[in-house]
Amino acid sequence: MKRHPFEAFEQVLIINLVHRDDRRKEMQEELMRLGARVDGTHVAWLEAERPSTQGAFDAIGAHGCFLSHLKALDHAVQRGLNAVLILEDDACFSGDFLSTWSAVASEPWDMVYGGGVPFESDHALKPGLNPLPSGVAIQTSHFIALRGKKTIADLRDYLQTVLLRERGHPQGGPMHVDGAYSWFRRLNPSVQAVLPMPVLSTQRPSRSDITPSRLDQVALLRPFLGAWRSLKQRRRA
Repeated sequence: MKRHPFEAFEQVLIINLVHRDDRRKEMQEELMRLGARVDGTHVAWLEAERPSTQGAFDAIGAHGCFLSHLKALDHAVQRGLNAVLILEDDACFSGDFLSTWSAVASEPWDMVYGGGVPFESDHALKPGLNPLPSGVAIQTSHFIALRGKKTIADLRDYLQTVLLRERGHPQGGPMHVDGAYSWFRRLNPSVQAVLPMPVLSTQRPSRSDITPSRLDQVALLRPFLGAWRSLKQRRRA
């Protein structure tokens, strides 16, 4: 009998804002499709941070997302976890996730981007498991798998340092968290990061708390936008 992919991790943490029960419901449906569920121990919600100001970040949402990933990493360090999967609550698993993961799990890596695209358009991704050179920055952070206590602790420490720096610091100041993950890899070239193609996970169409659209800021329109996005997701599936 094949092991469930989540069994490769000591804990699966799903970042979710308390008021985003729409995303919790959709994420629970995603997990059910995989034969998994939030049990509060192995697979658990992690309450997302929502700071009162944007600080040195582009927006409050970007600040909160950064702090939420830092919270997940600190959680893992404090509990001595050797393998952790950090998911954002809009992660949407690919149809062949279960079969694709078996090929990923058997390879040596410290970090897996379950989905993402290189910022550099000339860095082409090939079918299979793509090793990522340390200088190749990757967009998105909705699925980050980490292995190794040292890697997890070093990454936590790096994000904590970034918070104390000025924006635009030559070794990385306050920025979107996917940029911070890429900066960490650049400064730590021994970290083995990979990105499978096709990807393990995309992001569901939903209202963003990091970069909300103008329409999303109109409360009366939100139910209609939500229904449209749900239809879009069902058609995609």
